[in-house]
This record gives sequence, C-alpha cells and structure tokens, in this order.
Amino acid sequence: MPFSHTGGATSWHNIKTISDNVLSALKNIDELVEKRVGEGSVCRALRPFPRFSTIVSIERIVRDKLGYDVRVTVYDFIPVIISELGIVRSIRFSGDTSRLDSRSSFTLEKLKRCKGENARVADELHGSFITYGKIENTNLSSLQLYVGSLMGLIRPYAKILAKNVSAIIPSPLSLFAFKCYGSTEQVWLSPSTVTVHLSSNDVVTRKLYILGKRIEGVVTNGYFISCKPSIESLSFAQVGPFPIIFPLSRDFLDDVISTIDALKNHDIVAHLAGTFVFKGNPFLLSGSMSADQGYFLALSELPIPLDVEIISMIGEPWNIDLGGRYDKRIYPAIKGDVDFFNRVKGRFLREIYRLKTDYEAEDFLQNQTVGAFLLSLNTFFNKGEVFKYYLSPSLITITILDNIHAGSIYRSLYEVIRVLNIREKVSDWELISLIDRDEILKKIIREIGTHTRVWAEAYTMHEELAKKFNLGFVM
Repeated sequence: MPFSHTGGATSWHNIKTISDNVLSALKNIDELVEKRVGEGSVCRALRPFPRFSTIVSIERIVRDKLGYDVRVTVYDFIPVIISELGIVRSIRFSGDTSRLDSRSSFTLEKLKRCKGENARVADELHGSFITYGKIENTNLSSLQLYVGSLMGLIRPYAKILAKNVSAIIPSPLSLFAFKCYGSTEQVWLSPSTVTVHLSSNDVVTRKLYILGKRIEGVVTNGYFISCKPSIESLSFAQVGPFPIIFPLSRDFLDDVISTIDALKNHDIVAHLAGTFVFKGNPFLLSGSMSADQGYFLALSELPIPLDVEIISMIGEPWNIDLGGRYDKRIYPAIKGDVDFFNRVKGRFLREIYRLKTDYEAEDFLQNQTVGAFLLSLNTFFNKGEVFKYYLSPSLITITILDNIHAGSIYRSLYEVIRVLNIREKVSDWELISLIDRDEILKKIIREIGTHTRVWAEAYTMHEELAKKFNLGFVM
C-alpha cells in the first residue's frame, strides 16, 4: 500500500474512487467538446508553457496473412489551453508538421479525439485531440499575456486523508495522458498554477528522468495551500509534502533561477506555473521525496491572479436564459457572493502571513503581484451589491482579440437582463430587435454562445466533483 498507517488502505481506495470519477469527467468533457465545437467552430489554442513541447509514440499491431507487425506512430505533442473553452488539453500531430511552429499559438477549426471510431489511440491518450490539418499558426501575443488569468480558473483538488497525509488530484479541466517516447510507461500531465511553500532544508540536486529525458534538476519538498470554500466552515490547510522539481535546462532555467537561488538560504512562498506529473493513477500522495509516484514540475514563476482563483472556487457560471425565439442560455461570466469573496481573500492573506512568520519564509508573492498586468485583470471583473462577476474564458478572448472593453460587455448584458425582467410587457420581437441592434450581444449569442455553454458544462463538472467528495481547491 502507498502508506501503512491505520486506515491507509481505505484512504487509498477513496482517492482511487475520486480519481476514477475525474477520469470519467475528463472523457465526458472531451466528448462534449468533440460534439459541440469539434467541427468547424474556431477556437484559439494558447501555450501554457511556450517553450514546452515533446513527442509521444504509440504502438499498434497490424495483422496480415503472414502474421503481424508492430508499428510505431510518432506524434508531435503540444499542451495547450483552449482559450474559449477554459480547458487544458494536448494537440497531437503525425506526419509533416514543418509548417507549424511548436512554440506558437494556434487557431483550431476541427477537434477530434481520433481518426475513426476504432482507433486505439483515443483510449491510450485521453485528453488529446487531432485537428485533421485544420490548424494554423497565429499571433496571439496579446491574449498569451493573459494565460495566467485563464489558468487561474482551473484549480486542482486537495484531500486530507489523515493527520499529515494528504493527496493532490487533478481537475478534469486540465488533464491528459502521455507516453514517454521510446517507453511503454503511461503518465498523466496536469498543467497548473499553484501557490507553494518551498522548504530550504530538503533541497538536493540530482540527475532525473523527466518525461523521458535525463536531465539535472533541483528537488525539494513543497506544501500547497488548500482552501475548502464553504460559507458555513471556510477552512485553509497546508497539504504535503510533495516533490517539487525545478529542471536545470536552458529552456526554463531563466524563469526559475531566482526561486532556486533564494532556496539556498531560506524557505519561500511563491506562485509557480508548471505541470503535475502523475505516474500510474492520476493522483499524488504526500510524504515521498523519491518522485517515483509523481511530482510537480515547476517551469516558471508567475504573478498570482488571486482574485481570479477565489472567484473560481466560490462562484458558479452566470446563467442568462434568453428564452423566446432564441430558446437558449448563455453563460457570460462566473458570479460569486461579494461578502464571501472578501472573507476568502482575507483568510488567504492571513495564511500567507502565518507561513512567513512561522517558517521565516520569504514572500515572493509580493514581487509577483505588483505590476500593470494584474491591475488590468480588474477590467474583467464587475462588482454589484451582492455578486461579483468575472468574465468567462470565451468573453475574455473576444474582449482582448476584438478590442472590446469589458465594461461595454457588462452594459450590454445588463440591458438584455432588464428587458427580460419585464418580459410580460415586452414582446419577443423587441428582445430580438435589441439583440440585432447590439453588436456585442450578437457576437456573444451568435458567435460564441455555444462556447460559453460548453465551458459552463465542463466547469460545472469540475465543481460538482469537489462538492461530491468534499475536496479542497489548491490555490
């Protein structure tokens, strides 16, 4: 068993059950994407880590009269965040991909899990899509700056099993299977952003096999901050320890060198972008520094979009039922209770202060949160007397790419709500006329209405798993 204290077997079984439910939700989300937006609907694919790409190989058996051959198909394999849908998946290519820049952003017009119903690759590489060539390099640098604001909506789960024993489970919004080139071992990757307390006492440098490559890395213990956002019993906990690896490779060293240097002298609290690597089952149990079970691969420091993370944990998709001729709903934002939002934010800041005091840790979050970038995230928020709103990934995308001010989006939405609230006195024709006169509403309803519904369904699956299994969210 992974740990031997009393109740260990039961705890492992419970985590395995949660993990199986995550995999089921992952499959449901992929089917939803394929069905709703997989054919001819344009989506943008951003790079969570612009310098990270790899290859994956899948063996297949071809039988004929003389016996069988084992053939290997090699795919270029690129993790992306599909901007309008708010999910992280991988895009795989085979054949000549010389026209594609693996470090670029992409426009996608077709997303399928596999070629043909019987293709085995769909069962081996859950969470990955092919595009049938309907993919193009595109310059999305203006949107790429806001990757953190999109990743902030995707929170991994944490589960406390017993005293000093905890687990990390990935969200189905960010998970895909991976096979190291030249190996039969399957692992699971979950690109994530996390706030982590890093221990300076456990730092070692060693040669490691990381995703099929032998490289040197700095390894230490890390503790994540878990929040269980219940209005009745809001709670924070430090979960871990878990192995945290900083690769000493030229692609990523510049992005993490300040963190590595600081760890030589004292503990630190930092916000990191990277990917969880799960070996075997997609969950990670605390207490092992061997990294045999899995680890968090830290690839860069990142400003912490704290308000985004909080609204993602306490909120739910904002539903506007258009009714009438349209007979559909749109989900333009996440909404959360203002007072509860403020309580969670205050408790998180006190938790950081406690870590600084108890462990004499340097607070890297202060440096990471200062700057025009995080101030600009405020434009995606709108605060009312009761609820606070944050635009959905679909609307963030059009706000930036189409240069539409977020305030104009909220004004258009409030106007259509005003008309809907007096529907008994207003004909369907007047509602339709309002939408036809408002270019922003037309874009939201006609161009990305489906995107908002796919995002809302996927996001709701993510939230329901946390409620069903009483999970915390990793901040």
